[in-house]
Amino acid sequence: QRLLEITTQIHSLYVKEHSNEQNENEQGTVPQLVLAWLVSKGISIIPRAASFTHQIENAPASLLPFVEHLVSMQTNVELTSSIESSIAALLRGKDDINDTQEESGVHATFVNPQSIPILLYWISHQDEWIESGVVQPGESHKIVTHPGHTFIATNEKKSWEQKFTITAQYGAHEDFHLEL
Repeated sequence: QRLLEITTQIHSLYVKEHSNEQNENEQGTVPQLVLAWLVSKGISIIPRAASFTHQIENAPASLLPFVEHLVSMQTNVELTSSIESSIAALLRGKDDINDTQEESGVHATFVNPQSIPILLYWISHQDEWIESGVVQPGESHKIVTHPGHTFIATNEKKSWEQKFTITAQYGAHEDFHLEL
């Protein structure tokens, strides 16, 4: 019941955003949208299906149009945030997306015990370095992120780097110490 309610909320957000662009047959099913969201975040999926038809519908190749739409929607911060909150609720077994606002994501803290500032970058799924902040000497930098996200810490000259991958699950906390 809970799964159906949350995934229906996600699907409604997606359909509302794309109602002018697609006919009803191209809006996909609730499971397709959830699977496409996971694929758009770089998460490998092996969907289970009760029938051959569902197996075809949920195959990664069948999800490509939905993945492309989800990626193109990333500029709509409000919609993307709503979908991510809904998926986070689903993955943590929460009753609805309103239960996730405080806990959504993994709370990561990067601690800099060094005597120099350290630059912190998130590595996107397209291998782009997206600046996440500067951690001053003796200070820490807190962010909310997602399991599997990768970060690089480096000095200003980029003469060294340290790679970190978030291993904690949604709602958890993870600390990283930036060492030369």
